Amino acid sequence: MKYLFLLALTISFHTLASTGGGNGGISVVCRGPEGKITSAELLEIYEGRTLYKKVYDNSLGDMSTMMAMVEDQLGQNPVYLKRYQQELGLIHKNIIFVPKGHKIELTEDALPVISQVGCSLEQLANYTQSGTVLISQEIFDNLDNLNKAALYVHEAVYAVRRQAGDTTSVRTRKLVKELTALNPDKSMVASEISQTYDQLCPLQEYLGLNKRMFQEDYKNLMEREDAFISGIRTWRTGSQSIVQCREAKKKKQIESSCLAALQEWNSLIMILNSLTASTASRIESMFIGYNSEATNLFNKYGNTCSWNVLLNEEIIDVRTVRSIFVDSVNSMLLDQHEEVDHCKTLYGLGSYKQSVECLIKTSDETISKLNRNPYKSSYLDALSLLPKN
Repeated sequence: MKYLFLLALTISFHTLASTGGGNGGISVVCRGPEGKITSAELLEIYEGRTLYKKVYDNSLGDMSTMMAMVEDQLGQNPVYLKRYQQELGLIHKNIIFVPKGHKIELTEDALPVISQVGCSLEQLANYTQSGTVLISQEIFDNLDNLNKAALYVHEAVYAVRRQAGDTTSVRTRKLVKELTALNPDKSMVASEISQTYDQLCPLQEYLGLNKRMFQEDYKNLMEREDAFISGIRTWRTGSQSIVQCREAKKKKQIESSCLAALQEWNSLIMILNSLTASTASRIESMFIGYNSEATNLFNKYGNTCSWNVLLNEEIIDVRTVRSIFVDSVNSMLLDQHEEVDHCKTLYGLGSYKQSVECLIKTSDETISKLNRNPYKSSYLDALSLLPKN
């Protein structure tokens, strides 16, 4: 059962590792002339009742009712609820009640805006750096079940909020005063839970990684294409061998000049093919780098957020679209090789001029094809996979 921890709120002297440290619940304590406590309540309950007209049920027979009500509200985000429950379990395992006659020093992270006249703010609990949760036995014994439950909620929520970067309990108290009220501000609760989830599970950081990698892919691909087009145009418009091949009249001149043009093409295409083929390799290596960074994000946040399903699905989508880039490049190379092989065959058959004209036609078609930016749609497809929020 979810509330088994309530069956055994006993003193534990076991200390486990935790992300919390030097933070804890503050209480408003009123004492009589001899120092005996006459009333005590958690700071957020006092603030909620006094400043925000929150209504609380101080007649709870036990804490389980309140804990169930809180978890029902947190359940709108199962990931947040799971993390909250994990922290609640750690708190239970690490409680040490400080005996009467001793007090817990103020942690100075509450930053309260009001206090009750004739009463004082006293440290009720401290989630220490070592992971031990110190609770004042004297104050705790003077709390009603509502405030006792609110204390545990406070410590668990604050532990989660510290993971999201909080150094004060202000936002924690803001949420706890609503979660434990009979008239909670549901929109505020939903907003706080959502913001905490976003901070714990930085999807935008992951999506930003996605977008950056695609942009680098695309930029790299366009640079390679520009180099490819420039090289072909240089051969196409500046080769004297092409001019001589076309103008030659005698067979030997035709054969030698056309062969020279063909050899120029071979030299050029070796360089250009290397540029283009390396684009595919570059994209593949980019994906490996991307996958590594995404894995690092998962390792950093996965245990906290349990977003492996989302992450894995996104990686699959990214891999699919990135493969379109690679397949597009390889497809162009394959088409080009087939066309060039046909041109070379013509030369081998003695059709020297026809072979060069074939290469010229192939180069013109390649430039035209690249100018149409055949990879842009793949790039836009990749970006379209990324959620807008």
